[in-house]
Amino acid sequence: MDTITSTTPNAARVAELAAQYHARPLWNMPRGEDEPAVFVTTYGLYNGGNQFHSFRSGFWISVADYQMNEGEIFQHFCDVESEIDGDEIVDVELMFTDYENFPAAFYGESGCDWDKIEEWGELTEAQREAADHYLDHVDGSCHSRAMEKARDGEISIYEGTRAEYAEHWHDEAGSEIPQWLSGYIDWDAVGRDMECDGFFVELGASELLITR
Repeated sequence: MDTITSTTPNAARVAELAAQYHARPLWNMPRGEDEPAVFVTTYGLYNGGNQFHSFRSGFWISVADYQMNEGEIFQHFCDVESEIDGDEIVDVELMFTDYENFPAAFYGESGCDWDKIEEWGELTEAQREAADHYLDHVDGSCHSRAMEKARDGEISIYEGTRAEYAEHWHDEAGSEIPQWLSGYIDWDAVGRDMECDGFFVELGASELLITR
């Protein structure tokens, strides 16, 4: 096998590798900006200082693509370690040195909680934001519960002040408050009482996490 000597292979080598891996180079698979992803290498490459030896010895890949190509990825790194060591390597231990777009609780250097990451990836951006805030401000002990609440619409983000939310909530609840009387109500005080009763958590001056 060829010895890897450059981090910028020529066009012919790229074409050869692309054909070898079904025209879908593992190290260059497209992924969405907000898609859960991991940086994958092996303990052998990492401990030998070869994690960044070439574009093939460590790369970012979406969690979805990793799961669909796990066997191919394993063989890929056997080949890479064989090329670097000069001996045939038939077994490697995959290592995940970084991650993005999913909670730290799902990450592991030797393996991640793929099912939970998949569930997280199915949430919308707004649902992820609500789940993140729920974990930070309400209950950080159960990610599954946070994701379930976000998915079911039990928690959400409201852009506005607590006074605005209090008035909005009463309008949505069908409270028949005459318009002339509404102006005399201290909606900020009402909102403060609602927060004490667990209706929401104030995240900032104009942002609330709705919890009821």
